[in-house]
Amino acid sequence: MWSQSHVRGLHSNTKWQAIHRKVMAMYDRNLDNTWHIDIEFDKDDTHTHAIVRAQRADGETMTTLGDAYRHPKDASQPMIGEEIAAARGLIVLGTELLQSAATRIEHVTHRPVHLDS
Repeated sequence: MWSQSHVRGLHSNTKWQAIHRKVMAMYDRNLDNTWHIDIEFDKDDTHTHAIVRAQRADGETMTTLGDAYRHPKDASQPMIGEEIAAARGLIVLGTELLQSAATRIEHVTHRPVHLDS
């Protein structure tokens, strides 16, 4: 036998499913897209700067920055500086993509959304 709490849970689950269908319909039409990520570096003796550009199939471009600093007493290892700067730029890009997705979901569902990384 179904208790009142089960019925309430079923009702809210059905409501959640309807919202989920709306969100998935929004993304289903764009599942075959290809994105391009480019990372460019600018360096000096102790700093490496990464410019990360993501271009979506719809033409929108997002640009983020990442930096790395080498202590002057450490040996020069350019690849390590590039890895750190690129990773930091990609982390910022991921955060911005999550925020963009949350905003789009909120637009469809009319509810606040928080997406964890």
